[in-house]
Amino acid sequence: MSSIVVKNLSKDMGPDKTLEIKKLNLDSPRIIGLLGPNGAGKSTILKLLSGSVEYFKGEIEINGINIREDRQNAVRGIGSLIENPRFYQFVSGGHLLSFISSIRKGSDAGIHEEVASILDQIGLVKKGKALINTYSTGELKRLSLGAAIIGDPDIVLLDEPLDNLDILGELVLDNIINQISEGNNKILIMASHDLGLLEKFCDEVIILIDGKIEETVTMDSGNKKIITLSGEVQSNLSLSKEYEAIGNEIIVELGENEEIISLIRELNSLGYKIKKINDYSVLKRKYLDILKIKGLSIHH
Repeated sequence: MSSIVVKNLSKDMGPDKTLEIKKLNLDSPRIIGLLGPNGAGKSTILKLLSGSVEYFKGEIEINGINIREDRQNAVRGIGSLIENPRFYQFVSGGHLLSFISSIRKGSDAGIHEEVASILDQIGLVKKGKALINTYSTGELKRLSLGAAIIGDPDIVLLDEPLDNLDILGELVLDNIINQISEGNNKILIMASHDLGLLEKFCDEVIILIDGKIEETVTMDSGNKKIITLSGEVQSNLSLSKEYEAIGNEIIVELGENEEIISLIRELNSLGYKIKKINDYSVLKRKYLDILKIKGLSIHH
């Protein structure tokens, strides 16, 4: 089982900004999202967990190993794609992957087969022997994803994984996340502004504001739907289903299509026209509420 334990973590992020996490315990299997405005501390957390930032207060343990006391062994089982990695330009993509795998596993056994498999998975078989300086932006991002997962790391850290991805890259990312989710001993942490990506794959999403954990949202909306109506919902509106009203929207638990059709007919009979019906997003609602309380916008 893989694990991450953070205690009393503090890291200066710049003028008047400090990352502070009192306690964070993660065990596998788990897919965790990090969500927050720019400068909230998402990338800083990933850098600290990857071992690329040395100076901080508090304790970080990776698989029971204190990262401050034994950084090399603590981070050996971590694969990461953080910000825009800079690779040496005058080696081939295949050579780079071989090098990373040998370091991560401490062995060259089966490395050629593994590199061939990863190149196939990220759609770069034909570019495997080409120098990295010939790669397009999308190809570089896919190579970065391959570098994050080669060597079968227990923990994978992805920072804005959708940035600079081409269409093939998005399919590659989906396959990689699905593959990680099938492993019983894997932890994946993704920092992203894309609510759709986080909702699709994450078990939980940690919302960060100004370097602090504001809330952890469990990704389970059940069968809730959000129905947008043609007009404001009357305060005395009586329906056969319990609901929550916000402006011209109602949030309601609905199961089979028959229940949806029945409620539509009920609303129509009361003079409401249905503009659209969407799955209810717990994450979006929580995030927007927090931003509103903090006086921030979703584009902040």
